[in-house]
Amino acid sequence: MRSRTTLLGPGLLRMIYQPAIKRHLSRVPLIRRVYNGWLRTHPIDRHLKVDTSGYMEVDQITASEQLRKLVIPYAGSSPSVVRKALTMLPPVDDYQFLDLGCGKGRAMIVASERPFLGITGVDLSRDLLDIAQRNIEVIATTFPARPAMRVHKANAVEFSMPPGKVVLFNYHAFGKELMTTLTQHLEACLATTTEHLLFVYYNPVYAEVLDASPAFTRWYAGTLKCDREEIGFAPDDDDTVVIWESVRNRIGTPHADAERPVVTLQPAWRAGLG
Repeated sequence: MRSRTTLLGPGLLRMIYQPAIKRHLSRVPLIRRVYNGWLRTHPIDRHLKVDTSGYMEVDQITASEQLRKLVIPYAGSSPSVVRKALTMLPPVDDYQFLDLGCGKGRAMIVASERPFLGITGVDLSRDLLDIAQRNIEVIATTFPARPAMRVHKANAVEFSMPPGKVVLFNYHAFGKELMTTLTQHLEACLATTTEHLLFVYYNPVYAEVLDASPAFTRWYAGTLKCDREEIGFAPDDDDTVVIWESVRNRIGTPHADAERPVVTLQPAWRAGLG
């Protein structure tokens, strides 16, 4: 089925995404639904011949009624925002990249541009992971020198963290209860096999959970703009990203104002637990 936005011509699409027009139309019931840009085929998919676009409700992600109360609907992150967020990290040559709530693997694909030791995605949905696996195979064929990628079907708080140094990525995939449990899980890992952890939280709705943890300290906080070609493929033209590093083997941030207050807004169709 074609999305509402793809039924509009390119000229009309450009017009309705003008900031002044979007500001007004996005307040009008029914009409504002056209701004769910996640339903449009993202440029990264056309460029790389992969499938990372779309949107999936929680009842499609898991059959568990209990887990449905803890997770957020699936939608893809903006690649340019992920790319810019990863540039805020220290050298990653000796780090594993772990995406919890990886969906179709879009953030993993962007992460593969950098020299991580390996890249792993975890998700509850077998359907999403099957697509992610196909995407991984496309990227591995097109870019054989990139880091190896793999995916696992698992609950994020039950997945064993890789030993050593880890960059953990999350695009607001969990409600507050699950984020709290995840943070406790990470604290336990940092007391044992995880040497150093950098947590990249894109759209950090529950930033206060990590801020309250004695195991973490802020590394970076800021609002990152999408590249121009990505405007209209997500609800917003920019997104907030906060990065924490573990107190264990702390490096110390080079970024000014990492402790700035965080304000996030959830689109109505991805508000989940709010």
